[in-house]
Amino acid sequence: MSLPPSIALVTSLFLQLTACTVPLCFGLERRGHSSARVLLAMGIFYAGELMQEPLRRTAIGSSTPLLMFTFAITLFTAFVAVLLVWRISPWQALFCCTAGYIGQNLISGTNNLIATLLVAAGKPMLPWPSTPLVASAIVYPFYLWLFVRLVRQHNLADISEPQIILAALVVVATVIGLDVVIKGLGAEVMGMEPYLMARLAHGVLCGFTLFSEQKILATRQLATEREVERRMAAERERQYQLSRKNIDAINVKCHDIKHRIRSLADGGHVADGRALEDLASEIAIYDSAVKTENPALDVILTEKGLVCSGEKITLAVIADGRALECLEPQEIYSLFGNALDNAIEAVRGIEEPERRLISLNVRRSGTMCVINVENSCDAAPAFRDGVPVTTKADAGSHGFGTRSMRGIVERHGGVLTFGCEDGIFHVDALLPMA
Repeated sequence: MSLPPSIALVTSLFLQLTACTVPLCFGLERRGHSSARVLLAMGIFYAGELMQEPLRRTAIGSSTPLLMFTFAITLFTAFVAVLLVWRISPWQALFCCTAGYIGQNLISGTNNLIATLLVAAGKPMLPWPSTPLVASAIVYPFYLWLFVRLVRQHNLADISEPQIILAALVVVATVIGLDVVIKGLGAEVMGMEPYLMARLAHGVLCGFTLFSEQKILATRQLATEREVERRMAAERERQYQLSRKNIDAINVKCHDIKHRIRSLADGGHVADGRALEDLASEIAIYDSAVKTENPALDVILTEKGLVCSGEKITLAVIADGRALECLEPQEIYSLFGNALDNAIEAVRGIEEPERRLISLNVRRSGTMCVINVENSCDAAPAFRDGVPVTTKADAGSHGFGTRSMRGIVERHGGVLTFGCEDGIFHVDALLPMA
């Protein structure tokens, strides 16, 4: 295939930059009329590159700052193109573009290395696009596996302004700058050994910059998750206190009403005996507080027992609340509240009434407390790092409950595991009582 050099260079740059940037944007919300916007974004990028290509050729070997400026323009046009297609913040777009540009720079540098080695060996240059394709085949799988895969496990919404500006400056001033210097001097001026060392340094710098961007994202998400978990713990504490007071008040009222019904039935007053029995049975649902010798566990089991009763779900409980003395009341409320909420949500979708079952067991085993929660399920969930992956559409905003459960158990030196076999999903915790 034969193309004018300027068209070949721009096409290679466009394809490489697109291949490195677009995977980072997968899963993000697209703007309306996305096909037209994609074509417009491609047109803007191509037009910008073709317009500055003569300036770039002039700057090669004569003005490094001017050459770096042209590559900064490339970064800006890519930034505009991403904002045109995806409904994301400027900081998210800048993250994707800087990371994608580093990946493209790695491919471009490898392409330059292959061409230099061919010349040094006296071999003919490969026709376009053979060398760029070989360079992409070498670099791209590592870029996808070691960077894109990790980035997509995080939430791009956590990106903040200062870190991304710093990353952009690093990209323009060091990674691209070093690549420009190496390409401008070449092995002819530098010598083969210094050239190879410079190429190695450039690759290491690219890898370090990608690692830094991934760590920025991971650190921001960790801070966000900790803040969400802190708020959830505070909300659980508030819910626990409120539920405890409400359940105590309801039990007192229901107990009084039952005594009045019994007094009416025994006193011979005119009343339908069966109707009184039915009323007493209905009230008994609210007066049947679970007694495990642990007030916090009693509250959450009574509360979830009422939910299960209303949902026609069978909740079977065998619990020795004294085994949970190592946990604070709000930790008990949060741990069992999250476990039972997840179980209820899973069982709620089962149509057969006889399969709408949840069982909870808390017992002592030597000096350890053993907790087991099981529920029926129609399909086994997917697992990541031993934790079930949320099936909700907005995965980034969910899954905090299971992480909170694991955090509570591990904070007390215990182990929490999840599993699913033969249509039964189970949560198992083992933690020391002391």
